[in-house]
Amino acid sequence: MKSKTLVITLSLFATLLSWACVEKSPEAGSGIAAIDTTAIDTASPEARLRRFTEQLKFGPKNWNLWYQRSLALYEMGNMPRAMEDIDKAIEYSITEPSAYHLRGFYYYVQKEDSAALRDFQRAADLQSENPETYYQIGNIYFFRRNYGKAEEAYDQAIKLDSLEPTYVFAKGLMRKQQGQIDKAIALYNDALKCDPTFVKALLALHDVYLIDKNNPDQAYVFNERVLLIDSTQALAHFNQGNFFMVRASKVTDPKRAIDYEALMKIAIAEYASALKSDPKFVQALYNRGYSYFLLHSYEPALIDFSRITELDPFHRDAFYMKANIQEFQGDLPSALANYKRALEIDPKFNDAAVAVKELTVKLEH
Repeated sequence: MKSKTLVITLSLFATLLSWACVEKSPEAGSGIAAIDTTAIDTASPEARLRRFTEQLKFGPKNWNLWYQRSLALYEMGNMPRAMEDIDKAIEYSITEPSAYHLRGFYYYVQKEDSAALRDFQRAADLQSENPETYYQIGNIYFFRRNYGKAEEAYDQAIKLDSLEPTYVFAKGLMRKQQGQIDKAIALYNDALKCDPTFVKALLALHDVYLIDKNNPDQAYVFNERVLLIDSTQALAHFNQGNFFMVRASKVTDPKRAIDYEALMKIAIAEYASALKSDPKFVQALYNRGYSYFLLHSYEPALIDFSRITELDPFHRDAFYMKANIQEFQGDLPSALANYKRALEIDPKFNDAAVAVKELTVKLEH
């Protein structure tokens, strides 16, 4: 079997998530949760749609009815009609900040950031008291690397709701992006003061201490806290697997082979836990497959690498590892095909180029 110069596509310590950007998803802290409504309505979106449609027959210029029906349509997944209704709401109440906020949010989830910023800013100009308006403005400026305007917007969001950890956390991500590591740590900890169970902050602290501070012991503490809060958290189990894999790599004495094997099996179990929560977690599949490979358990390793190539047809290392195992098992045509695929994905992949050349000569003879 060929010696491997590549090991794990992410470093053993790296996590899957990039905390250098803010997520765009319609959950708490991202625009939809804090939209003002007149009352909590537990009816289904379909029932609300019918009710508001009926009410609009008697009040066709009632902006709030158009607003509420737009929300129902959004929840039903009908974005075009939701946009039409929120346009109507704005038409009948051009000074209502919540209507501009909702349309801005719709643009935001559709990744039309310029239009989203326009509407969020209009809501802000109309003295919106919704902190999400300013949080979203901050996010857009953050993506544009306009950190001054992003900070102003985040600060306004915090001013309106000082107990929401998402807003403080966003400032921490910005500081991290700017290379201000200690300030980022302080802000992540401030987010935890708002909510000690705020998993994103704990995972971010794990990353900072592991990668930037080179303090794996402290990173491990934060990761353990995540698992105490949520024992099914996929990324935390992935991190645990990496910790044990690194510990195993430090066992170099042949007399301690049993310790090496035990640590690798723990790593495999942690990756399996991550995959139980997220079966499409490609990096957990890769690291588990590579762990099997290091233990010479080639069949389960091949299964993991094959699953990766199904999920991600451009994962060069998975194709290379498949080929490596197939060559060892004597399936040379399959091995050559997978080495070639790895080289197609990355023409500068030297290990694959060498493997293709050597195996082509072998098959010709």
